[in-house]
Amino acid sequence: MELKYKKPVPLDCTLRVIGRVDEDRRIFTASGEVLLEDGTVAVTAKARYMKMAIDKIAEGTPTDSDILFMVDVDKEVDSISIEGPLEVIYK
Repeated sequence: MELKYKKPVPLDCTLRVIGRVDEDRRIFTASGEVLLEDGTVAVTAKARYMKMAIDKIAEGTPTDSDILFMVDVDKEVDSISIEGPLEVIYK
C-alpha cells in the first residue's frame, strides 16, 4: 500500500474516507482518499490486493453487521453510523 500524506490529519475531528476498486481482477487495484472536514484531501492511497476467501484472511465468520457494502448511488452520504450495525445515512 502506498500512502501520500498531503496535509496533517488532526485528532478529534470528522474525517471522510473514500475508497474504490479501480481494476477488478484476481489481483486488483484500489485507491482512496482521506478528506478533512472542509473537503481538503489529507491522504491519498493506492494498493494492489489478491482476492482470497474471507476465512483465509480473517478469524471467525463475519456477520452482516461486520460488513458494509457501498454501491454507486446518486445520493450524497451524510454519515456512517458505527453504533450497532453499520448504517449509511444519506443527506
